Amino acid sequence: MCPWPFREDSRVSSRFGFVGPVCVTRSRYVAHMETTIDLTTDSLERRLVSGEAAIARVRAAQMTIIREIDRRQTPLVDGCRSIVEWVTGRLDVAPETATTLVGAARRLEGLPTVEAATGGGVDHV
Repeated sequence: MCPWPFREDSRVSSRFGFVGPVCVTRSRYVAHMETTIDLTTDSLERRLVSGEAAIARVRAAQMTIIREIDRRQTPLVDGCRSIVEWVTGRLDVAPETATTLVGAARRLEGLPTVEAATGGGVDHV
């Protein structure tokens, strides 16, 4: 099991082809926080923006995958009442977050230019 405060989930990286949440020990987390004290504000801001860009790429890949899972009706086969229920369980997110992801994934289908800009799939994450 993964120690505080992060949890381990190897399913994400192996099933979808991108690196998912990584288990980080408390001592490594604390050591990382101590090294940020020595960084300039500009450097911290660049790291923050870079991290957000990585999150956006992963979210784009998730939306593409969610749309395909929805198209295949996988949640119904798995016994779920809806794609939102399925995403909530599979990603361990709040129903509101799942609703947002599913809604964005469905809107992406009608916007091929946006899909192309986001990479159109997990191969580009």
